[in-house]
Amino acid sequence: MDISTRQRAQQMSASLSPASPHFVKELRRSHVSRRFRFSIPKGFSHSYLPDHNSQVVLVDDNDDQYETSYTFDTSSLSGPGWRDFSTSHALMEQDYLVFELVDDCKFKMYIVKHNPVEEDYSIFVAGESINEEVNLNCRVKYYELCSSQDTILHSTVLEFVHIKVVAGMIIETTRIADCVREITGTSDAVEKLEARDDVLENFERIGMKVRFVRARIAQLLVALQQVENMRRAGIIREVASAPW
Repeated sequence: MDISTRQRAQQMSASLSPASPHFVKELRRSHVSRRFRFSIPKGFSHSYLPDHNSQVVLVDDNDDQYETSYTFDTSSLSGPGWRDFSTSHALMEQDYLVFELVDDCKFKMYIVKHNPVEEDYSIFVAGESINEEVNLNCRVKYYELCSSQDTILHSTVLEFVHIKVVAGMIIETTRIADCVREITGTSDAVEKLEARDDVLENFERIGMKVRFVRARIAQLLVALQQVENMRRAGIIREVASAPW
């Protein structure tokens, strides 16, 4: 399964606080060469940026700041500051930028590099990568779960939840999903499923989008109960019809 640069950028955006205005945009050749002029979506600029030409500051992950020229009429960034930001970070066509407005005319910048050979399945929480907390195999499986629901499962987790707790929920959700898909009709199946549902219920209370896994568990519990009822009915019929 190939996770596109666009999907990774969208996940990065989804991990940011809803209280912070932000947008995602793919880089074009004109943004990073020759003219070095980047166009901001007009809906965003008209809502959050001044209605006149001004300076806009971009802050990278090292807290280096780049002062760019914002042109109101074209809703664009340009000038030496934008050129320096672009060249300093080796921005290329098909890379993605996530702009998070953190103050008046100041953006925190997140860069998602395009890699046509290998995507890294990065997971972000509040703009920070948690790859060190979640191994690659788990990240791949988590992406598959997210893609199946067309959403980022942790994107609505409450803001006060620590990043390591979110990483733990991602790992446990992936593990539970694997267990659910491999469940058999053993005598302890109901107990196992109910225990896993209790865990997911707690995750859901703090914003993890796991209702679809819980729905599958509920379906399995019904099916297991039906199997048990059929087994009991078979035993009763066998005993009742036995020779005297």
